[in-house]
Amino acid sequence: KISPSKAKKLFNTISISASSIERYASCPFRYFVEDGLKPTIPKKWGLESNEKGSFYHKIIEIFSNEIMSYDKNKLLSLNKEDIEKKIDSICENELKARKDTPFMSTKREQAKSAGIISLIKECSNVIVRGLQASSFVLSESEYAFGKAGGKKAISIPLSNGKNINLSGVIDRIDSFEKDGKRYFRIIDYKSGKKSLNASDIYRGLSLQLIIYLAAKLQEESDLIPAGAYYQWLGDIMLENDERLGAFEEEQQILSNLKLDGIALADKDILKAMDSEGISIKQTLTKDGNISKNSLVLQEEGFKKLISFAIKKTADIAENILSGNFDATPSSPKGKTSPCDYCSFM
Repeated sequence: KISPSKAKKLFNTISISASSIERYASCPFRYFVEDGLKPTIPKKWGLESNEKGSFYHKIIEIFSNEIMSYDKNKLLSLNKEDIEKKIDSICENELKARKDTPFMSTKREQAKSAGIISLIKECSNVIVRGLQASSFVLSESEYAFGKAGGKKAISIPLSNGKNINLSGVIDRIDSFEKDGKRYFRIIDYKSGKKSLNASDIYRGLSLQLIIYLAAKLQEESDLIPAGAYYQWLGDIMLENDERLGAFEEEQQILSNLKLDGIALADKDILKAMDSEGISIKQTLTKDGNISKNSLVLQEEGFKKLISFAIKKTADIAENILSGNFDATPSSPKGKTSPCDYCSFM
């Protein structure tokens, strides 16, 4: 616990990012050290996980911006070989820009880089296959709000009568129009596997996607949320079976990298998002109904979820400004404690 006056000196009292909110919820003390004190931690020369994550995001961003301009026919004509060639070209340019970083410094790091590029190719193929099977189109990439050059921040009132501005960058927005109604879905790329569930939302550990929905709706209030998803850009473990052909391997990869999140409880919209059942975890039964294990909400449910996320964000922001930084770690459902990977234990 520190005084509010010290908290104001250490932290930005005007704005805060969506990702910062989740970091505080994970462990207030770690947030205090990393985002407040900001110590310089000696690092070994080599690829750090955050550097790999940044590289993933950059390549996917460039690739997404290119295919965003494709019409449906051109998108449908893209095959795996085409995708791999595009990724090779993008990676070559990006690695040149990183020539003085660990990416290409030694034979070992070069081998790691080659593995990362191979993974990006698989993930890019999954992204394209998902779009090929969808009536939703990739409409926006790196949608920024509360940042220079971006859309306006989400202004959240606090109990002291002041407001704090919430900022962030949405990796991807897909859109779809039906019967005069406009739908959209949010997709956030993650290099670490993450699922969306009620427990993590309630504890503030998974507010980012919901905040992103609010940011887009703030700009276009007539839109209807169709979904909010994490897209894992992680290691794909295939069954060790020599009998698997190319098609079976692709199906395994698609299954492992399905979009994980929440969707609108509308079977027509679910079918529009994924006509082949290959890209989202929500599924339809043989009778065409939404399966019981699908995480879905009615439109009114999304409104309530967004209201909860904004209220939870305000509570966390007030805790930060009040100087509450107890070591009370909270881990996502099914995950190990954040203490296991903390440098400040």
